[in-house]
Amino acid sequence: MRTLRFSFGFLIISILFFGCKLDPPILPGDPGYVQSTPPGGGTTGTGTGTGTGTGTGTGTGTGTGTSSGYYIKGTLSGKTFDWEVDYTNWGTGNGKTSSVDQNGIETAELQGVISSYTSTDAVPAITIGFRTYQVDLGNQDQTSIATYFNGFVTIGAWNYATDNNLTAGTKYVVIYYNDTKGNTYSSIGTQSGTATISSVTQVPASPGVVESLNIKLSFSCTLYNLDGSGSTVTLTNTQASINLPDGL
Repeated sequence: MRTLRFSFGFLIISILFFGCKLDPPILPGDPGYVQSTPPGGGTTGTGTGTGTGTGTGTGTGTGTGTSSGYYIKGTLSGKTFDWEVDYTNWGTGNGKTSSVDQNGIETAELQGVISSYTSTDAVPAITIGFRTYQVDLGNQDQTSIATYFNGFVTIGAWNYATDNNLTAGTKYVVIYYNDTKGNTYSSIGTQSGTATISSVTQVPASPGVVESLNIKLSFSCTLYNLDGSGSTVTLTNTQASINLPDGL
């Protein structure tokens, strides 16, 4: 069972009038990245391993044919790909880059990941970040934060973020790609068009697992190498169904 939770925290003066600028997130291939356990809400597979019963196993069984309902597919720099999450070849991850000010206000980008489950570095991988999540850790209880989270991602067109600043009240998406050669790419830069979120389904919490969202979206974008070399890759006609856990 593998879990992932990460965040960067530092003091900022105010997030009501100033955006906060964060360091890049820990992504697949980076030191400290660990894949997550299978989230709740998956579909039933046909495994005969550790699933319930000897015929039809649950989506978390180790038999063949398990299915989570999560995937990402499209064209990556001219080559088609189809990563279907089965927790054998492809798995999910999640993360958060955030800051907390002196008043306990947390501002964050929440991220859902689909990555290789056979690689020790969890690459290749594609991460989708959603901005801007903001909660009052000092005055909101877990129930109110969960209610806010469940309405955080909305159906419709989302613009791509153009910089590393998080600003309260804005909604942006960021796409990251980690290849097997150690390169990290990001959609932060010049883009045309928007990402389209077609559905958002709440996945209730279960013992040991926080509530999450099953988000389906489509997008096409250019990704820029974070090493500053100017090299790019393209994602075209991409469709994804990802799991985004509550950032609490």
